[in-house]
Amino acid sequence: MEGLWNNLAYIFRSVKKHDKLLLFFLVINNFAMLLNITLPVILPRYIIDGLIDGKDYNVVLNYVLLFAVGTIAASSLTYLLKSSIYVRSMTLRFKLIVESGQKFITMKYMHFENPDVLDLSKRGDRATENNASGIEGILHRFANYGGNLLTVIVLGMSILSVNIWVTLFCVVLLTFTCFISSKAGKYEKKVQDELVTTQRKWNYIIGILSDTAYYKDIFIFNMQKMIFGKLSLLGNEKRKGFQKTNDRNCLKNNVFSVLSAMQQMVIYIVFSTLVFKRIITIGQYTMYVAAVYAFYSAASQTINDTVFIVQQNEYVKDFRAFMDLDVRDEKAQYAPLPEAINEITLKNVSFRYHNQTVDALYNISVSFKKNEKIAIVGLNGAGKTTLIKLLTKLYEPSMGDVYFNDVNLADVSRLELYDQFSVVFQESNLFSFTLAENVSLKPLRYTDIDRVKHCLEQVGLSETVAKLPKGVLQPMLKIIDDDGVEFSGGELQKLSLARALYKDAPIMILDEPTASYDALAEERIYKMFNELTQNKTVFYISHRLASTRFCDRIIMLENGKIVEQGSHDDLIKQNGKYASLFRVQSQYYKEGEL
Repeated sequence: MEGLWNNLAYIFRSVKKHDKLLLFFLVINNFAMLLNITLPVILPRYIIDGLIDGKDYNVVLNYVLLFAVGTIAASSLTYLLKSSIYVRSMTLRFKLIVESGQKFITMKYMHFENPDVLDLSKRGDRATENNASGIEGILHRFANYGGNLLTVIVLGMSILSVNIWVTLFCVVLLTFTCFISSKAGKYEKKVQDELVTTQRKWNYIIGILSDTAYYKDIFIFNMQKMIFGKLSLLGNEKRKGFQKTNDRNCLKNNVFSVLSAMQQMVIYIVFSTLVFKRIITIGQYTMYVAAVYAFYSAASQTINDTVFIVQQNEYVKDFRAFMDLDVRDEKAQYAPLPEAINEITLKNVSFRYHNQTVDALYNISVSFKKNEKIAIVGLNGAGKTTLIKLLTKLYEPSMGDVYFNDVNLADVSRLELYDQFSVVFQESNLFSFTLAENVSLKPLRYTDIDRVKHCLEQVGLSETVAKLPKGVLQPMLKIIDDDGVEFSGGELQKLSLARALYKDAPIMILDEPTASYDALAEERIYKMFNELTQNKTVFYISHRLASTRFCDRIIMLENGKIVEQGSHDDLIKQNGKYASLFRVQSQYYKEGEL
């Protein structure tokens, strides 16, 4: 229960932080609910008894008017308050979604590859995914919870005063109802937790089907049957889970129907007997019968709301667990980066991926000088990209340290560090923005159009841009704009290079952006980029050795270790692993003299 109270306190602290008026409306609405329930129970008694006893017409009319005005006023106030509560609760949920999204997008990169963190994030999303459940659902229940609870107390005492056995009978039925509802709620939460990974896989497949970038592969390789086969299997898993909860709910509702019938039978027998014995009047009979129904309804709703709140508390707990997760790169104070980065040094650096038993990189010690052109080469899986992710602090070393001059990278702000890098990754994406924004990766009003054109010209896209109706202001993709255009694979790679040039960072990285090209085409692109980045430190990542012969130094990785390093000519003279692999590869790619 301590966790429940803590999570409820968290919700109401969030309400207080974002919308204090919502708290006031919730309190007022509960008192309006009390009047809305009790007035139709109490006032008709005086109208009926007044008519039977032959009271003055004006007295009875006053009862009728009081009943009409009271119920209309209470109902109108309730509707107005609920409307405002609905909008304000939804607004609060949107704000919490933003906070959660900011937490997610500012996680350390390594956590995006951790399924435990991703599953926790997905479970936490259920606390804010719609207005009928999670945090907003709890707030909607609290809009009535106090009114129903007060109704139970007021009407319960009234019924208790006339017949204790009816009260005890209702309490027994309610206790049984509470037990069944609690069990059903826990079972539903258990089933939904089991479906979290299934739902994540489902969302991935649905994402593929909604992304036109996948359509060429899907159609050409006739993948429809495979994709829909996977979707069908996942759908069956979801259906089985929903069937389990549906069967339990059907059983629960059948039991509740039986209990309701028993309640009605007991009420009519007991209060009819009291009328025949002249212990209560006809007016009181109607009041007590209505009071028992209202009491039972309010108590049942209070129980349902309590079970609902306890169940949704599990989602709030997951939401808070994610929000409290130490996944951000935050320190009270960061060490500033040097104005000029003259040397980058890795000292005894090792890195192991989550849940792996073998290091992806092991005991790496190496330094890189300012403006040096370095090739990181090796076969697939050698650790090339992992090394670059350590340099850019996307990953943090499992052991050892990375230094920029004499500043430890662990003490540097990621945001400040990212400003030092321009990276062209193996896979680049187009955004459904203008071409200019796709180069600058900034809003159009902050984009230097002349600089965009110059960068596109440098990478050889001038002719392509000249053919576009709107030039660099041409929308890309057709997701948002009907006149959006697509780029070919080669054009997209050149666009990625233009992005790197536009950012103009002192350190540039090309992480196999031309892996789909042949070695000769890759070499031409690398040499072109080398000419454009004479006064920068550049890392070229490749598993093709011929593409990077022009670099100042070549570092060869194998199984996460540096096995050789030096210039191309030096490594050929050493006649080691680099030379052996180079000779094997060069026989497949010859253009003139290799």
